Amino acid sequence: MTVQTAIKASQQSAHAPKWLPTLLALVLAAALIGVAIAQLNANRSTPAPAPEVLVRIAINFLDQPDGSVTVVEASTQRLLYRAVPGEDGFLRSTVRGLARERKRSDIGAAQAFELTSSRSGRLTLRDPATQRHVDLEAFGPNNSGLFLNIINAYLQQAAGNTRAAGSALAAANTKGK
Repeated sequence: MTVQTAIKASQQSAHAPKWLPTLLALVLAAALIGVAIAQLNANRSTPAPAPEVLVRIAINFLDQPDGSVTVVEASTQRLLYRAVPGEDGFLRSTVRGLARERKRSDIGAAQAFELTSSRSGRLTLRDPATQRHVDLEAFGPNNSGLFLNIINAYLQQAAGNTRAAGSALAAANTKGK
Protein backbone atom coordinates (compact mmCIF):
# COMPACT_ATOMS: atom_id res chain seq x y z
CA MET A 1 0.00 0.00 0.00
CA THR A 2 1.31 3.33 -0.98
CA VAL A 3 1.14 6.47 1.09
CA GLN A 4 -1.45 8.01 -1.20
CA THR A 5 -3.69 4.97 -0.95
CA ALA A 6 -3.46 5.11 2.82
CA ILE A 7 -4.35 8.83 2.85
CA LYS A 8 -7.38 8.23 0.59
CA ALA A 9 -8.54 5.38 2.80
CA SER A 10 -8.26 7.49 5.96
CA GLN A 11 -10.11 10.42 4.32
CA GLN A 12 -12.95 8.17 3.24
CA SER A 13 -13.34 6.66 6.71
CA ALA A 14 -13.28 10.16 8.32
CA HIS A 15 -16.40 11.30 6.43
CA ALA A 16 -19.73 10.81 8.16
CA PRO A 17 -22.51 8.95 6.41
CA LYS A 18 -24.85 11.11 4.33
CA TRP A 19 -27.84 10.35 6.58
CA LEU A 20 -26.13 11.55 9.82
CA PRO A 21 -26.94 15.32 9.41
CA THR A 22 -30.58 14.45 8.79
CA LEU A 23 -30.66 12.32 11.92
CA LEU A 24 -29.09 15.09 14.00
CA ALA A 25 -31.62 17.63 12.67
CA LEU A 26 -34.50 15.29 13.59
CA VAL A 27 -33.14 14.74 17.12
CA LEU A 28 -32.74 18.51 17.60
CA ALA A 29 -36.27 19.18 16.31
CA ALA A 30 -37.72 16.52 18.66
CA ALA A 31 -35.90 18.09 21.61
CA LEU A 32 -37.25 21.54 20.76
CA ILE A 33 -40.78 20.21 20.40
CA GLY A 34 -40.44 18.43 23.75
CA VAL A 35 -39.36 21.64 25.49
CA ALA A 36 -42.24 23.56 23.89
CA ILE A 37 -44.79 20.97 25.04
CA ALA A 38 -43.36 21.02 28.58
CA GLN A 39 -43.65 24.83 28.70
CA LEU A 40 -47.25 24.75 27.46
CA ASN A 41 -48.20 22.14 30.05
CA ALA A 42 -46.51 24.13 32.82
CA ASN A 43 -48.65 27.16 31.96
CA ARG A 44 -51.83 25.07 32.05
CA SER A 45 -51.32 23.66 35.51
CA THR A 46 -54.48 23.26 37.50
CA PRO A 47 -55.07 26.00 40.05
CA ALA A 48 -54.86 25.23 43.72
CA PRO A 49 -58.22 24.49 45.31
CA ALA A 50 -59.92 27.48 46.89
CA PRO A 51 -59.27 27.71 50.61
CA GLU A 52 -62.11 26.93 52.98
CA VAL A 53 -63.82 30.21 53.87
CA LEU A 54 -64.40 30.84 57.57
CA VAL A 55 -65.92 34.31 57.31
CA ARG A 56 -66.98 36.44 54.36
CA ILE A 57 -68.37 39.90 55.04
CA ALA A 58 -69.77 42.39 52.54
CA ILE A 59 -68.51 45.78 53.69
CA ASN A 60 -68.54 49.39 52.58
CA PHE A 61 -65.99 52.08 53.33
CA LEU A 62 -67.56 55.49 53.91
CA ASP A 63 -65.71 58.81 54.04
CA GLN A 64 -66.98 60.98 56.89
CA PRO A 65 -67.02 64.79 57.05
CA ASP A 66 -64.47 64.80 59.90
CA GLY A 67 -61.92 62.94 57.70
CA SER A 68 -62.48 59.54 59.27
CA VAL A 69 -63.39 56.45 57.30
CA THR A 70 -66.04 54.13 58.64
CA VAL A 71 -66.32 50.47 57.76
CA VAL A 72 -69.91 49.23 57.82
CA GLU A 73 -71.54 45.90 57.12
CA ALA A 74 -73.20 46.35 53.74
CA SER A 75 -76.54 44.72 54.49
CA THR A 76 -77.24 46.31 57.89
CA GLN A 77 -75.02 49.43 57.79
CA ARG A 78 -73.78 48.46 61.28
CA LEU A 79 -70.52 50.18 62.18
CA LEU A 80 -67.64 47.70 62.34
CA TYR A 81 -64.67 50.06 62.49
CA ARG A 82 -63.77 53.74 62.39
CA ALA A 83 -60.39 54.87 61.03
CA VAL A 84 -59.66 58.26 62.55
CA PRO A 85 -57.87 60.95 60.53
CA GLY A 86 -54.11 60.52 60.43
CA GLU A 87 -54.20 56.83 61.38
CA ASP A 88 -54.75 53.48 59.66
CA GLY A 89 -52.79 54.41 56.56
CA PHE A 90 -52.74 50.82 55.33
CA LEU A 91 -56.55 50.63 55.32
CA ARG A 92 -56.82 53.96 53.55
CA SER A 93 -54.23 53.17 50.88
CA THR A 94 -55.64 49.69 50.23
CA VAL A 95 -59.17 50.98 49.77
CA ARG A 96 -57.93 53.96 47.75
CA GLY A 97 -56.21 51.60 45.32
CA LEU A 98 -59.35 49.52 44.82
CA ALA A 99 -61.53 52.65 44.51
CA ARG A 100 -59.13 54.07 41.90
CA GLU A 101 -59.66 50.95 39.79
CA ARG A 102 -63.43 51.36 40.08
CA LYS A 103 -63.17 54.97 38.96
CA ARG A 104 -60.95 53.98 36.02
CA SER A 105 -63.61 51.45 34.97
CA ASP A 106 -66.50 53.92 35.52
CA ILE A 107 -67.94 51.78 38.32
CA GLY A 108 -69.66 53.51 41.22
CA ALA A 109 -69.28 52.81 44.92
CA ALA A 110 -72.64 51.07 45.31
CA GLN A 111 -71.38 47.47 45.28
CA ALA A 112 -69.82 46.28 48.53
CA PHE A 113 -66.32 44.90 48.95
CA GLU A 114 -65.79 41.38 50.34
CA LEU A 115 -63.51 40.75 53.30
CA THR A 116 -62.74 37.03 53.56
CA SER A 117 -60.86 34.97 56.11
CA SER A 118 -60.03 31.34 55.31
CA ARG A 119 -59.02 28.34 57.39
CA SER A 120 -55.53 28.46 55.85
CA GLY A 121 -54.98 31.93 57.37
CA ARG A 122 -55.53 33.78 54.14
CA LEU A 123 -57.13 37.20 54.54
CA THR A 124 -58.41 38.85 51.37
CA LEU A 125 -60.16 42.09 50.47
CA ARG A 126 -61.89 41.62 47.12
CA ASP A 127 -63.76 43.99 44.87
CA PRO A 128 -66.46 41.99 43.06
CA ALA A 129 -67.09 44.95 40.74
CA THR A 130 -63.57 44.86 39.24
CA GLN A 131 -62.50 41.31 40.25
CA ARG A 132 -59.37 42.78 41.89
CA HIS A 133 -58.23 41.54 45.27
CA VAL A 134 -55.57 42.21 47.86
CA ASP A 135 -54.01 39.38 49.87
CA LEU A 136 -53.80 41.26 53.15
CA GLU A 137 -51.70 38.74 55.09
CA ALA A 138 -48.86 39.43 52.66
CA PHE A 139 -48.40 42.84 54.30
CA GLY A 140 -47.59 41.46 57.73
CA PRO A 141 -49.49 41.00 60.97
CA ASN A 142 -49.69 44.71 61.88
CA ASN A 143 -51.39 45.67 58.63
CA SER A 144 -53.56 42.59 58.24
CA GLY A 145 -54.45 42.77 61.95
CA LEU A 146 -56.55 45.85 61.28
CA PHE A 147 -58.75 43.86 58.90
CA LEU A 148 -58.88 40.99 61.40
CA ASN A 149 -60.24 43.52 63.90
CA ILE A 150 -63.03 44.30 61.44
CA ILE A 151 -63.86 40.60 61.16
CA ASN A 152 -63.78 40.23 64.96
CA ALA A 153 -66.15 43.20 65.36
CA TYR A 154 -68.51 41.58 62.87
CA LEU A 155 -68.37 38.23 64.68
CA GLN A 156 -68.94 39.86 68.07
CA GLN A 157 -71.94 41.77 66.76
CA ALA A 158 -73.30 38.63 65.11
CA ALA A 159 -72.84 36.67 68.35
CA GLY A 160 -74.52 39.47 70.31
CA ASN A 161 -77.48 39.45 67.95
CA THR A 162 -77.74 35.68 68.24
CA ARG A 163 -77.67 35.89 72.05
CA ALA A 164 -80.21 38.73 72.01
CA ALA A 165 -82.48 36.79 69.67
CA GLY A 166 -82.11 33.70 71.86
CA SER A 167 -82.91 35.71 75.00
CA ALA A 168 -85.97 37.25 73.35
CA LEU A 169 -87.15 33.81 72.26
CA ALA A 170 -86.59 32.39 75.73
CA ALA A 171 -88.50 35.32 77.28
CA ALA A 172 -91.37 34.84 74.84
CA ASN A 173 -91.51 31.12 75.69
CA THR A 174 -91.56 31.86 79.44
CA LYS A 175 -94.45 34.31 79.09
CA GLY A 176 -96.53 31.72 77.32
CA LYS A 177 -96.30 29.31 80.27
